[in-house]
Amino acid sequence: MTNFPVQVNDRSKLYDIYGDWLYTGSSRSIAGTTVVSTSYNVAGSIIPYGFRARVKSIVIRSNLGGTLTGNVRRGFFAVDNIKSDQVIVGSFPNGGGTIVIPWPDNVDFLEGGFIDIRITASEAITGAVVSTWPIGELLSNDEYIDAKYVVDVWGDSITWTNGGNLAGGSIPNFGNSHYAARITSQLRKDGVDVWRNNRGFGGSTSTHLSQGVQNGAFGRPQSEWARLKMVIIGTGINDSAFGNAPSQNFTSNMITILNYIFLNKPDCAVLLMGQTPTDNSTRATNLPSYRTETQALLSSYPGKQIAYVDNTNIPLIAANFTDTGPFLHPRWDTGGLIMYNNAYPIVQQFGFYINK
Repeated sequence: MTNFPVQVNDRSKLYDIYGDWLYTGSSRSIAGTTVVSTSYNVAGSIIPYGFRARVKSIVIRSNLGGTLTGNVRRGFFAVDNIKSDQVIVGSFPNGGGTIVIPWPDNVDFLEGGFIDIRITASEAITGAVVSTWPIGELLSNDEYIDAKYVVDVWGDSITWTNGGNLAGGSIPNFGNSHYAARITSQLRKDGVDVWRNNRGFGGSTSTHLSQGVQNGAFGRPQSEWARLKMVIIGTGINDSAFGNAPSQNFTSNMITILNYIFLNKPDCAVLLMGQTPTDNSTRATNLPSYRTETQALLSSYPGKQIAYVDNTNIPLIAANFTDTGPFLHPRWDTGGLIMYNNAYPIVQQFGFYINK
């Protein structure tokens, strides 16, 4: 591991260099001089919130000698026990070194997986630096990676097609029954050679999406922009938990996102998924204005292929949601099917479908 790659922050450069391989990391410096036998928290998040990755190993590098302990969590809301919380044990010699923690079953990291490590120092040193690096592959559960066209899915956890058992729910929410997976599957049946690019782009709010756009998380080579035919965007339901001010926050975030898409791919089709129902009182009160603002975005882009999908027709019953108290995440085999039925007739009106 002596030639381990340096960190690259721009995701488009990561894609250019490594393709589907994930090399991200975080470093933390310890200011001043350490005190022997004192523990220091020395590393933070390894998978950005909303991203998906299949981690194969975790590399920890230190210039500080000492004993390494800590926890790895594969997601804030992960509920299965496949290495979801693991104590790390290792030690660095004086002067530091590299520890590689293998994950032979290539565990999936969900919803902001992170590593929290501590070093109990065995030496005093000024300017200690510790870095964590996950190595693995960015997820796609769609085998049509070499298809002629690409469809992206951006948004909060309702768009994450590898969502797993969300927020403590007991219902599996995987891959092919997700509404976006159904869309691309039907597109292929209809003669559109398409791949659903599911690298987990997103975040819990529109602010996270907007920040992702601005910091390069959505970057891609021009050859990939050329293949992109549609972006499905689903966000806002978590924004509504924090207030009823879409015109000040949500709308400006969405304009940043849409401007970025149309700047890089002027003829891209954009499908705005309307926020689904919930019985959470704060969200339910605020969501109507978010739906109105989402629809209003269409008028800001005359001549562009952009459409809104109304998803208010999902009944608030346990059979349609993975979690209760509140009903929040649709089950892909029921609520997700309704979302697909709402969306697909609209997809059929986009130019790439009509001209297939």
